[in-house]
Amino acid sequence: MNRKLKFMLKAFKYLICAAIALVFVIIVFPSCGVKKITTSENIEQTQLNKNTLPADIDTEYYNTVEKQAIFQNGDIKTFFVYLKKNTKYPLQSLKKGQQGTSVVQFGVDCYGNVNIFSLLKSSGFKLLDNEALRVIKSSPKWTPAKLSGKSVGQLFMTQIKFSAKTRSIEIK
Repeated sequence: MNRKLKFMLKAFKYLICAAIALVFVIIVFPSCGVKKITTSENIEQTQLNKNTLPADIDTEYYNTVEKQAIFQNGDIKTFFVYLKKNTKYPLQSLKKGQQGTSVVQFGVDCYGNVNIFSLLKSSGFKLLDNEALRVIKSSPKWTPAKLSGKSVGQLFMTQIKFSAKTRSIEIK
């Protein structure tokens, strides 16, 4: 019973962290390059720019969409193959026996660009976390997700597990 309670508390902790990260993303990050301005001269220009966005673009990010974002004509598994191929186990980390799992939340914006939103869970080692962030940031453009016929941003989460014992990297 005690193990079950510990597991449930740990799961609840991660759920709260994910919710906080999502709130952080919504509040802090401007979506798809819409700029915040403060001067009265620029407010009028920004309103004009918002009105000139193409009708098939929505600058918000969504968890659920009608048509998923596409990575190089494939699905999320194609992206995982890309991550596996391009993730390099930091040599210093291997020498020190450092291992762990980095959990990263990222988004594909309405233009197909990848943006890192949050490191939801650290591996416990800065070098490993930085490598996980680097490889996701280096992603080529995607085809954006669609919702109600509009291109929209879509949120994703991935785990990159570094195992020093087997000298391997696993992507989930």
